[in-house]
Amino acid sequence: MEIDVIILAGGKAGQLDQTAPCKGLVPICAKPMVEYVADALRACPEVRRIVAVMPDSGSGPWQSKVDRVVVNDGDIVDNFIAAVETLPGDVRVLVLSADIPLITAESLSEYLEKCEPFDADLYYPIASRATLEQRFPGVQRTYMRIREGTFTGGNVMLLNPRTILKNRELMESVFEARKSPLRLVRILGLGFVVRFALRLLTIDGLERKVSALVGGDARAVVVDHAEIGFDVDKPADMAIAARVLAEEGC
Repeated sequence: MEIDVIILAGGKAGQLDQTAPCKGLVPICAKPMVEYVADALRACPEVRRIVAVMPDSGSGPWQSKVDRVVVNDGDIVDNFIAAVETLPGDVRVLVLSADIPLITAESLSEYLEKCEPFDADLYYPIASRATLEQRFPGVQRTYMRIREGTFTGGNVMLLNPRTILKNRELMESVFEARKSPLRLVRILGLGFVVRFALRLLTIDGLERKVSALVGGDARAVVVDHAEIGFDVDKPADMAIAARVLAEEGC
């Protein structure tokens, strides 16, 4: 099954590069991060159309690697909606951030294979701390301890667009809290805060609670590729990405 893809390439570059108009256009090894993501998607056989959304499309060869660039300067949900409106309705879409330059076609295919037959409304990938630290020594991520282990969230998501559209305020709250496990758990309610503190949370319990909150079927997907759990948020991340890309010949 082929799927359409949305790359969320907006966001401020901040300390990564004060000259870049947005985060997706921050260069590493002379290529903007969004181009690495587009390259991986083009090599992924499951991908059909690619739409990138950002506040300023800039210029460069990377644009030929996506099917459409949507210029929109809203928050993450606004940008998602602007991109969704360019795609056929009522289909699952794969959503990625542009700050994952180490993503590979293999990691995306593995994730999508685990999502089959695409009958849920939201598939959230998680990768273990051991997976991240073995692949990227010294990496600093936000982790959550649950009964099955210690995990970080991924930077891609297969979802039903209607799930986002009917839960806009909730999704905005989740995005704002995404770097804090405690704030995320608070969104789920007091009982989950207690279970989080006692390390009693389980994947199954989280799936059931999130499903109830969004009014759909939400599932966690444990992935084996660390690249899905690595994004470039700070200079230290950028240094790791530059080193890995240089080792791979950029």
